[in-house]
Amino acid sequence: MMKGNYNAKKDPNYVPKVYPNLVVRAFSMVSEGLQYCRQKFWARLVVFRSSIGFQYGAMDVLMVVFSETLPGNSTLNLAFLYLSLGIGSFIGPVAGTRSPTLKQCQLIGIFGMILNFSGIAGMGITNILVNNLWVVCLFNIVRASGGKIAGVNSRLMLNRLADDRMMGRVMALDYIGFVLMSSCGAILCGVLEDYYSMDGSETTFVIVGILAFVTLTWVIYHNNNKGAASPECVAYDEKKVPSIKNGHAEDDDSEDNTNPFFLWLPVVMAATLGIYFALKSDLTSTDDDDDTVVMSLQNATSYDSCFIKPEFSYLYPPGVKLSDFGV
Repeated sequence: MMKGNYNAKKDPNYVPKVYPNLVVRAFSMVSEGLQYCRQKFWARLVVFRSSIGFQYGAMDVLMVVFSETLPGNSTLNLAFLYLSLGIGSFIGPVAGTRSPTLKQCQLIGIFGMILNFSGIAGMGITNILVNNLWVVCLFNIVRASGGKIAGVNSRLMLNRLADDRMMGRVMALDYIGFVLMSSCGAILCGVLEDYYSMDGSETTFVIVGILAFVTLTWVIYHNNNKGAASPECVAYDEKKVPSIKNGHAEDDDSEDNTNPFFLWLPVVMAATLGIYFALKSDLTSTDDDDDTVVMSLQNATSYDSCFIKPEFSYLYPPGVKLSDFGV
């Protein structure tokens, strides 16, 4: 996973438990995961990704709000916002998972949190001062990249620290917390906008304030040598990673021969498809309160000698009449 070295070993002596039914199995596995994590010094890392998870649900709501406040077609605006989200989600894991040690994983994850709330703050400020779709999309890329950097490094830390037999339970706890916080973020945005009459930018600043506080908490946690920065993890890295030169771990037989072209190919394809469908949508539809181009042309006039309405004059050369098209 992009130099992450996911721990995927299987214990040959492990005998899986037999549960009477699926419900008992689910609750038992969650309970076992909680009991296991409570015994570990790195237990708080299970909520590392969940601590910023609520911004995913919140931003899903806010991107719809931004698409309606930005100039132009709201559907087209939302398409470009989600396109920028996909680009940032691709860049983040590629650029942010080059850390060979656990301490560096935690530090880069915190840096991803800073990028995350900085991008959200930029979206809110841009929506007020500039109100430009492309600038908002740029900050959305920064936001998505930071969130993915934090999320991937969180998974890498848990994968390296958890025992093989408890890996699935630990990852399940991580995902449960993430989904729960994401739902809370969507609910928070709905309450702020519906009950407190906040607009998109004001709601964005509330989300940024919460994320900044959470990030500061993790910075203090890291500076106090907790979690992946603890002496236990430093000793683990020295035992697990035999030699580190120039900031990269020397693996036994792995070599990264990935062609950068293939890494960026999905981005190029997504951008091309997004622009194609966006232009196609822009030419065939307008806002809901406007008539379509075809209907407007049909209703422009009932006389052959009249000219096309001024708002559609950019489609045809000056002096062109409807009679030229047989209308």
